[in-house]
Parts: sequence; structure tokens; C-alpha cells
Amino acid sequence: MLGGESKPELEKTATYVCPPCGCGAHHPELIFNKPGFCPACRMPLIRSDRLRLGWAESLFKIERHVSIFHYRLLYPAYILAFFTGFLGLFRDRKTPLRVLFYLFLLGHVFYAFKHQLWGTSYSLSVPVRWQYFPLGFLLLTGPALYLYIRNKQERIKEWKKEDRWHFLPGVIVLIAYTILFLGPSNWRFWGRYNGFDHFLAVAEQFTFLASGAYYGWLSWRVFKPKESQKGERKWLVQLFVFQGLIWLSWFFLLLINLSLFDMMSTSLDYHIIWFLIAALSFVSAYYILFRSEQLGHLSRKKENRLTAPTLEQLKQKLEGLMTQERPYLNAELSLATLAKQLGVKEKELSELLQKGFDSSFYAFINQYRLRAVQQMLKDPENDRYTNFALAQQAGFSSKSTFFHLFKKHVGMTPGAFKKENRP
Repeated sequence: MLGGESKPELEKTATYVCPPCGCGAHHPELIFNKPGFCPACRMPLIRSDRLRLGWAESLFKIERHVSIFHYRLLYPAYILAFFTGFLGLFRDRKTPLRVLFYLFLLGHVFYAFKHQLWGTSYSLSVPVRWQYFPLGFLLLTGPALYLYIRNKQERIKEWKKEDRWHFLPGVIVLIAYTILFLGPSNWRFWGRYNGFDHFLAVAEQFTFLASGAYYGWLSWRVFKPKESQKGERKWLVQLFVFQGLIWLSWFFLLLINLSLFDMMSTSLDYHIIWFLIAALSFVSAYYILFRSEQLGHLSRKKENRLTAPTLEQLKQKLEGLMTQERPYLNAELSLATLAKQLGVKEKELSELLQKGFDSSFYAFINQYRLRAVQQMLKDPENDRYTNFALAQQAGFSSKSTFFHLFKKHVGMTPGAFKKENRP
């Protein structure tokens, strides 16, 4: 009897509060006796007897402290990114590598600007339809970063037809936004999750966590810091850091929102993410305006250090050096070391490799290493060695890199190659 009466009594005495945000209901925090909506921000109220973590709630309640930076920092950063991003996109529209970077940058900035704009006093009075305006490019950022790093490392100049499938989830989200934006009003009403977010936006964020983790892993696999020059390596590491911090912040804030507030705290209060995207905007604008050579070595405008006769002469000299002295057998061989042996500067060697061989430094070196391994695999006297031991003799230092490159360029595994080339 006592147990049967405890639940109604508990429901009767339950109190409710506004989800953590920056509205006036938190200063001081107001207690409501029945469920409903916050009179200050119109967010659905949540029970006050939930698990409370002050430090976690404070992350969502800093609106009053950071709102001054929205007009002074965030909006100028986003507008700067729009200007430089579209300027670069128009300038480099025929350079697929750079187009991928601009998709990555503008995907983040459009998403941040859309949510920040929706939080202004003006936009709070516009019709709900504009919550669904098709500017959701968040799911394009992961694929764009992965393909940008892969193409930059492997010197891929043209679009691959199969690459378009990486952008399918992002395209589906854009189509869904467009349908809800143009469709009947009851569709948009059913799609509302709370006073600011809708189910599609919530699903987009959780999908970004899965997509970001997957494409972050793929990007790390294709990233070869030893094969990049110092400036290029620094640039790619910066992109990794920004994407990683944005993903970790999103994961952390979504986890808190889901476990403590039933996802009723609006995504407008993910201030850490918006500041990270603003920082990404400033850094990217600097590179676009002043260090554009780091965005990709496939730009149409390049400084010509070597004349055509000099280029052909150095090309023959380099081929002779690789055949006679075989410097590629040294696993520690670097661009600087090879340039010194050839008697040229590092930038001149990079230009020679790009224009004379259409290759990067490590791609060029690994071609010779792969040929050496193939010759050793054909010799029965080398059967006492493992395949990777032979690869180490040829100059490879990474087992995973060797097997990946061998299968990619030869079309089969080292073991299959050995069987096929034996009587």
C-alpha cells in the first residue's frame, strides 16, 4: 500500500527547471511546480531532481559571459571565412585539391553561422520554417578533410568518380532540410524537438560523431608526416588538431546534454565549438591570403625555379644516381639528404620531382624500393627471409606502409607475387 502511494506522491511534489542555458531563468534559478516551458527562453522544462553536476551545467550557462564576443569575434571570424573561402573557391575552382579544403572550411563555418544567427533576438521572431533552411554542411567536413589529405599526400590531381559517394550522407541531409523547408507547416511542427532544435538537427549531430570518427581514422591512415615538407606537415597537423578538438568537444557536450538534460539543452549553447570554428576561420583565412602555397602543390600558379634544359639535365642525373648509388636503400633518406647528393636545393628537388616525374619525394623513392623488393622476392635464395625483412633491406621502415603500397602498386600481396613469379 505504501509502495503504491509513493509514486503519485513523488509526481505531485516534483519540481521543474529550465535546461541549462544563458536565459534569465537561471539568475537566480527559478523552480516551477509543473512541467511546461520556460517563460524566458521557451525551452521545455526538465525535472529538478535529475542528476546535477555543477561544472557540467556551467558549460551551458556561459551565454551571459560570452555573448559580448559574438559580434566582436565570432561573426567577424565567420564573415572573414566566407569572404576568403569563396574568393579562394572562385580562384581555385579548377584545382580539385583546393576545392576540397574550401568545402571543409565552409562546411564548418556555414553550420556555426546558421546556429549563431538563429540565436539572435531578430531570428527568434522569424517563422519556424527558417530553422530548416538548407545550410547543413556539417557531414561534408569529414569526407572533405580525408580526401584533401589523401589527394595532397598521393598527388592526385583529378576527381575520382568513386569519391562522390563519401558526400552522400551530407547530400541526404541537405535534401531533407530542403523538403522540410519547402513542405507543409505540420511537417516542421512534428519535427520540432525543443524550442530551438529539431529531430533532423539532433540526428545530424550524432551522425557527425560517427562520420567524424570514421573519417578521422581514414585521414590518419593516409597522413604521412615523414613524406611532407615542414611547412606542409605543420599545415596538415593544424587541420587535424582543429577537426579533432571540434569532434571531441561535440562528443563531450552531446554526452552531457543526453545524459543529464535529456537533450533539452539547446545546441546554441555549444559555445566551445563555435569558438573553435572561429579560430579555424582565422587560421584558414591567414593561409588563404598569405600562405596559399601550403593549400596544395597543384596550384596553377607556381614559381619556376628550373628552366626546361636544366630540368631535363637534372632528371637524367637523378635517375643515374638512383640506379648507381641506390640511396633509397637508406631507410632514413630525406628530401634534404637526396638534394645534397644531387647538388641542388630542396625546393629545386621538389620541383624536379613534381614536374619531371609527376611525383612527391616519398612516392618517387618508394617506387625504387618496391622494384627492389620485387627482384628479391623472385630469388629463391631469399626464402629464408620474411617479406618484411626483404622490404627493410630495400629501405622500408614501416610494415603497414610496405604492404599497403605493394598491394596498391603491384595489385597483389607480396606472398601472391612470390607464388606467381616462381616456376
